[in-house]
Amino acid sequence: MCKEMNIEIPIVKNKRISTKIDSCTNQYIFKTKREKLRVLVFYSTLDTLCQGLNSRFQQDTLDLISSVGMLVNLSDEIEKSNYELLSKYFNASTDELIAEVKILKAHKDTPRGTNSASVYHWLDWLCQFSRSTIYKQFYHCLKMFSIIPVTSCTCERTFSKLTIVKNKLRNTIGQERLNALLFLFVEKELTNNIDINDVIDEFKHLTQSDRRLVL
Repeated sequence: MCKEMNIEIPIVKNKRISTKIDSCTNQYIFKTKREKLRVLVFYSTLDTLCQGLNSRFQQDTLDLISSVGMLVNLSDEIEKSNYELLSKYFNASTDELIAEVKILKAHKDTPRGTNSASVYHWLDWLCQFSRSTIYKQFYHCLKMFSIIPVTSCTCERTFSKLTIVKNKLRNTIGQERLNALLFLFVEKELTNNIDINDVIDEFKHLTQSDRRLVL
């Protein structure tokens, strides 16, 4: 990058090593800036990424993803432990889920595949003809799996906007009203498409009072 920008790469100056008795004798001095950046920046960044991946994709998470993959594929290799794992994380009934999978295998028009879009194909298929009420546990597991957040950016973004909504002028605001205002503030794409006249008409019909003002 320095060569492309015509930037002169600084030369590492030789440092004088301390000769005191209590000085460290294993001190390492980088010979070039390239070597210094590789050790202090590149390697440390790789270590941080590896630690983040290990903490993010733990063995339980990988087992859950594998179980859902076998579930949407209606695989014959899915075991009782996989059903118990789905029941643990999604609060589903193991026996009912096993029975629903056996019935779904008999259908010929069920979606198949283990790619990322197959879960949403299953959800669309189950929503047709009220199949979601018939295969309730199967639909519940896929729905809960589809709403698992990939990152925490949305939560952090919401917390950052909390200080804007609840300022010192709204210090006594209730929890229900705070949730409503924060929802309107976060979901601006939805609120911008709402017609104000429709909201006024709905509020006018919902208000049960004889002293209703003319809006």
